[in-house]
Amino acid sequence: MSITCEFEDKDTYLLVRAIGKEGSVEDVMGYAKAIEDYGASSSFKKLLLDERALDSTVSVSSVYEAAAAIAKEALGLFYKVACVPNEKGRQGCADFELFANNRGLNYKWFESIEEAEGWFQAEEE
Repeated sequence: MSITCEFEDKDTYLLVRAIGKEGSVEDVMGYAKAIEDYGASSSFKKLLLDERALDSTVSVSSVYEAAAAIAKEALGLFYKVACVPNEKGRQGCADFELFANNRGLNYKWFESIEEAEGWFQAEEE
């Protein structure tokens, strides 16, 4: 896997910083597996993916394939997943959002960490 994950337990959610290059569905699935393994040992039900340092060149068909598999696994671990991509990764995150939401995963992408945290906090108020 050419993606390095840095995990940080926040007060109410798990933050994952993704660093590296994502060029294939195998890279995406390896990234997801690392999150799944860490998430299974935590009590967090909200996940924030900081992908601002991730160089993604994954095709739409690979995003679709990954979303189908990841949504199935993530549903058992997280009920809210937020993603903050860099500018280059926004279209891929938008595609993933559509595909994952169609499979029942509450996934949304944002332009900033603060916006994503606001989405998490909105339900708590």
